[in-house]
Parts: sequence; C-alpha cells; structure tokens
Amino acid sequence: MASPSAVARLKRSAGLGVPVVATRSIAEIDGVLREFLCARGVNVLVIAGGDGTVHHVVNALLRLQARHCQVLGQPDRSNPHRAVPLPRLLIVNGGTLNIVGRTVGIHGPPHHTLRRFIRYFRLAPLKRVPARMVPVMAVSAEGDDVPRFGFVFGSETVFHAIELYVRFGAGYGGLSRFIAELARGAVLGSELWREEGWKLGPFGHCLHVDETAYPDYTAVVASTVDLTLAIAAVRAIRRPLGATGFHAKIIMESSPLALVRLIPKLISERPGTGIVDVPQGKELRLRGPYTLDGECFDAQTDPRLPLVVQVEDEALPLVSGEFGATRW
Repeated sequence: MASPSAVARLKRSAGLGVPVVATRSIAEIDGVLREFLCARGVNVLVIAGGDGTVHHVVNALLRLQARHCQVLGQPDRSNPHRAVPLPRLLIVNGGTLNIVGRTVGIHGPPHHTLRRFIRYFRLAPLKRVPARMVPVMAVSAEGDDVPRFGFVFGSETVFHAIELYVRFGAGYGGLSRFIAELARGAVLGSELWREEGWKLGPFGHCLHVDETAYPDYTAVVASTVDLTLAIAAVRAIRRPLGATGFHAKIIMESSPLALVRLIPKLISERPGTGIVDVPQGKELRLRGPYTLDGECFDAQTDPRLPLVVQVEDEALPLVSGEFGATRW
C-alpha cells in the first residue's frame, strides 16, 4: 500500500474528476476494477506500483474479462463486442525494480509521470494515446482452476533465489548485495552457502521448450518484456517491438559454484557456455514452484507439480513513456 503522502501527490497530479483509489490489499483490486471499468467506463487504467502490483492488477483484469465472457456466452476475450473493453495500462513506477514499466520507457516519480500524461492527453481521443502491445504468459499448474498471467517467469531455482534475495533488502541495492554474497559464499563456503547452496539446483526434472527437451537443466527464465537485472539498465533480455513469443534463458550448468560464475553473463546479454537462449518460444513444460513477475507461488501439497507456461493470443496495451515532446 502506498503512503498517504504518495497518494496525495497522485491525486494532485490527476486533478479534479479523475478517480484515484489506494487499495489496502490484493482482495480489494477486483472491486476497484469493477467500479472503474464497468461503472465508470475508464479506458486508461493507471497502475501505481512495482512489478508485483502490476501482476495482481493484470490478473484481476483478465479474470474480470473472463467472467463477463462467460456470462455473455463468448468463447474468449478476443470478441470485439465484449462487455469489458481492455483499457490501456499506464504503469507509473512505484515499486523497487519496475521491470514491466521500464520496458515501455516509463521513468521518474509516479506523480510526475501521471501529471505529464494528464497534461498531454486529457482531451485526446483514445487512439492517439501511444501503446505498445505486450504479450503475456499463462501459467497453469496441475489442479489450478484458472491460470496465472504474467510477463516474467522463473523456475524453481529462481523461486529459491528470490526467497534468499529478499533478506538483503529491496531494489537493485539488495540485488547487488545478494549477488556479492553468493559469489563470496561459493568461494569461501560461508554459512549462508552451506545452508542454502543446494537451492541453486538442479532438481532432476526435465524441461521442454516447444518441441525440445532439456533433461539436465538447472533453471529457466522466460520473459515477454525487457528484463533488466542490473543497475545502469544492463539488460539480461531485450525484446524487439512486435515480438509475439517469450525469450527464454536456460541454464544448463549444474555446479552451484559454476552457476555463480555465470551471473555476470546472466544479467547481461552476453552469451556464455552453459546458457541456452530461445528468443521466440511459445510453451514451457516443467515442474516445481515458480515465480511470476517476482511473486512466488508454491503448491501446498506437492511443490513440484507439473507446470505449463504458454503465450496468450491476446497482448496487453501498455502506454509507452515516449510522450511529451509534442501535444497530440
């Protein structure tokens, strides 16, 4: 939840007549979306938060559309006459890493981005608001009633790495401290390494990417957005405009020490022995707990249930940050 001062700044930037709601929990998002989209007819939805907030709003939005499609007897969300049109999504970065927002060129404080957007597009027709169509992935675990949707997927090794990373603080600073501690621990055998080193895998499960099997993989990350994992905008994955699949990086190195040595190449676009790049994938099949947009998901009964990760047919319109040079 945003601080009262941050909410006040957003309200001032939005101006009169623009509704601003600060949700106190994930459970409140559904109701806010129904109010905004169904009652008010909002066609540009502003999301103030980090990747986790974006993840939960996107999932609530797609669930809302699916429910309306079921009520209307529509087979899918692609029907142009659906009851809940898909709004443009303006992400004003209010989190720690803000990977999704940065991939469409959103930078700066949230209230500055919102003020600039309102100033230029308050009276503009919707078609003049710049949007980049970004694919989403659907992750289905055995026993799930509905899939989870997201932009950045990580397998079990990434799941454990994020659990460890949060001990070192948020944002790029915490990530840097975490990577430095991993490197030190792998060389010197620190207490953290002795207790937690096993979490870097491998876990003995086969990975399938489309028609190719990787029986000895250690980890996989798949992304439909630019994946920035280091300070100064060094990208691990760069997605071209118009890309329809996901870009997967598969780590084949099984030695935890060798895996740590791969980190400089993993957080950049440099190729390396032990890394397989799949630039245009459509489906992953694997097992285990996983991460989606930095959120961790683990089955209560069997943590290594089968998973299927597929690219959705429909992309989401994310407002590009490349506005402001001229009026529409």
